[in-house]
Amino acid sequence: MIDDPSNLDIVPLKRKSASVNWEFMFTRPLFQTPDIAEQGRILDEVADLVDAGVLRTTLHDESPA
Repeated sequence: MIDDPSNLDIVPLKRKSASVNWEFMFTRPLFQTPDIAEQGRILDEVADLVDAGVLRTTLHDESPA
């Protein structure tokens, strides 16, 4: 997950040998980790992939034209 769900009932997964993982993209800057420069490298790579059309946003406009 990349967001905090407002209501997450994890009990149904308890006996399923499942795992739930959260990813917080600001961990490095928040905690000033020694590898903080890696954050910039990753963002540069993502920008390159977006520019190349490999990655696309899921954002869309639902307002009437």
